[in-house]
Amino acid sequence: PRVRRQRQMCIRDRAFDQDGFRLGYGGGYYDRYLADYAGISIGLAFAECLTPELPRESFDKPVSLVLTDHTEIKWEG
Repeated sequence: PRVRRQRQMCIRDRAFDQDGFRLGYGGGYYDRYLADYAGISIGLAFAECLTPELPRESFDKPVSLVLTDHTEIKWEG
């Protein structure tokens, strides 16, 4: 698919870890999209959905920033 020149994209998922990796729904849609995405990716979740570490694969792509109802976590990059 052609990637549009968006500056930011919001992603809702089941969980995020402290490195910005996501636990999604198993379809791989966001990983395929983020592979060629140059903008800021923002994960949206409740604070209870943050975890220290999630399992990941070589094709998994982290988000740039996670916003929750209690905190904001940003990674340099």
